[in-house]
Amino acid sequence: MRNIFFAFAALCILAISDVRAQKQPPPASPPFRVRLPEYADTKNLEIHYQLTGPFGGYGSFVRTKAGVWEYKIDTSYEGKPADSLSAVIYCPGYQVETIHYPSLAALQDRSAELQLKPLATVPLTGKVLLPAGIHADEVRVDVRLSAPWECEFFGLADCLVPSYGKVASAEVAEGGGFSVALPDFAHDPIVSTYKRPGDFTFTVSERKRGKYLFNLKLEGSAVVYGGLPLAPSYPAGQVFVREGEK
Repeated sequence: MRNIFFAFAALCILAISDVRAQKQPPPASPPFRVRLPEYADTKNLEIHYQLTGPFGGYGSFVRTKAGVWEYKIDTSYEGKPADSLSAVIYCPGYQVETIHYPSLAALQDRSAELQLKPLATVPLTGKVLLPAGIHADEVRVDVRLSAPWECEFFGLADCLVPSYGKVASAEVAEGGGFSVALPDFAHDPIVSTYKRPGDFTFTVSERKRGKYLFNLKLEGSAVVYGGLPLAPSYPAGQVFVREGEK
């Protein structure tokens, strides 16, 4: 009898869920699909986008995954269809791509198939002065990109500066030395055209678990939260210290 009761309750829950699913309204506007070539490694792919419409403006990002080459961008917000869509796509190893559609309603095909172009790298050799108790063989240096140029691309005067999660990484040798190949954004056909193209920021993380530990800055820099500006080349042997230290 008890098993019959639980089976009946489960059927009721499934029926209610099905009714609720049927009552959910369809999206106010069909999504836009972005396709990347399957030769691209999408592990650290970044897709940032901006919508405009009767709701004003709305910006967000798409959650990406390694081994997935097609992504959907929602073109509605608060149940209202967007009028326009702009997006920035960065796939490690390749040049930045952008899309801009001032009128989504005029599109017959809401999709874009990208053909990625390789982006060269710039070598950087440096040294990190690790605090007492932290050993070089236990940590790595991770590099991210702070991208204020996106604010201008999206037409935003008041903008929280976007960043790219991880564009490079390097193990730390005994004595603190490290060598890393940075994406050559200084020669990227899109990024390099903006007045504020951005800078690289450096952090130290645990080598095994990837847990973030602290930020780095150039030794002797008066800027508390400054990064390394994008450049076509860098002097060898630059020294980095924990942020907050002199």
